[in-house]
Amino acid sequence: MLEDLLTHALDGFWVVDEDGIIRYLNPAAEELSGYGAAELVGQPLEVILPPEVAKLHAGYLHHFVTQGSKYDIMGRIREFAVVAKDGELVPIGLRAFEIPPQDGRRCFGAIMQDYRPRRALEAERAALLARLEAQALSDELTGLPNRRAWIEELQRVQAAIRRSGQPAALARRCAARISWRASAAKSLPWCCAAPIPPPPRPLPSACASRSRRRRSCCPRAAISI
Repeated sequence: MLEDLLTHALDGFWVVDEDGIIRYLNPAAEELSGYGAAELVGQPLEVILPPEVAKLHAGYLHHFVTQGSKYDIMGRIREFAVVAKDGELVPIGLRAFEIPPQDGRRCFGAIMQDYRPRRALEAERAALLARLEAQALSDELTGLPNRRAWIEELQRVQAAIRRSGQPAALARRCAARISWRASAAKSLPWCCAAPIPPPPRPLPSACASRSRRRRSCCPRAAISI
């Protein structure tokens, strides 16, 4: 009955001895690793582990066998990757536990859960949040930063200034920090890309005549007024 349960289990199940030699793997473990049982039984578990993880695993197993509860890693979920037969790094979650000895040697069971669906869901969720944030901080029609984007950037710049203790021109720093978002402004007419200057204030009557005379004799001055 136990063998039937392991055969139809969704998660990979492994049995290794105290030397890390694989003694059993169920069909889910075969599907996870890409190896057949005949290819792995009798081989060290390090065959399916990346080099850096293999060293850690060998150390964990050695310390547990020699020191027991002083170095107890059993029952804890550890996340890392295994190397499939085709070279793919498969993210997994592993929980190990000790089982009754076989042939006079201590043995350990390990349940491996394939984390690829979870990682794909996390990536999809992160991409969705990034899109929503971009939509919340940009104008729907032009794609340019909206008021909320400017306010948030201003708050970040203010916080950086407070940490550094150095004075800064906030408007210039904010504009520089989000100028990459406004690249679409280059394709807009100048009247949309920049604010229209306010109309000139009326000159006092005493200065009006002098201003008219200056415009009549100096075209440059007339343009600047």
